[in-house]
Amino acid sequence: MRTRRIRSPITEGVVRASGTCASGFGFPSAPDPSEPVVIQIGNLRLDPGRRLFWRDEEEIHLTPKEFDLLALMMKNSGSILSHAKLLRSVWGLEYGGELEYLHTYVYTLRKKIEKIPAKPEYILNEPWVGYRFRNPEDSESLSFQTGSLPLSTRPFL
Repeated sequence: MRTRRIRSPITEGVVRASGTCASGFGFPSAPDPSEPVVIQIGNLRLDPGRRLFWRDEEEIHLTPKEFDLLALMMKNSGSILSHAKLLRSVWGLEYGGELEYLHTYVYTLRKKIEKIPAKPEYILNEPWVGYRFRNPEDSESLSFQTGSLPLSTRPFL
């Protein structure tokens, strides 16, 4: 027995209108025309529309959560994103204090994108606040972690 799929403008409109809700159920939301087609930072390239990621021209497989987390960080490159902002944006509004999730995913992302995961160049810790994604080729985006600044310019801790 064949089943017919009935397409109605009402159901299609609901799916389109609730893009963020629908995307949580595996439906792609409509692409945002203000978003860049491909984000390139250093030797990393991310295509949000096709959900693809490359490091040095090599395609790297990311899980859906890894991709969402990395996309959020790359789109906000240079800005500090709090733990709560990252958790709520990627996992949902009911999350905010589950730091173990975030730490685990950042750890696996660093293993996939960093040359030396123990000495990250892209995903930096901002102690007690969150994380910051930076371009290692950008001389103005120095980390304020004590090991990266000359003694004369280190903040008092």
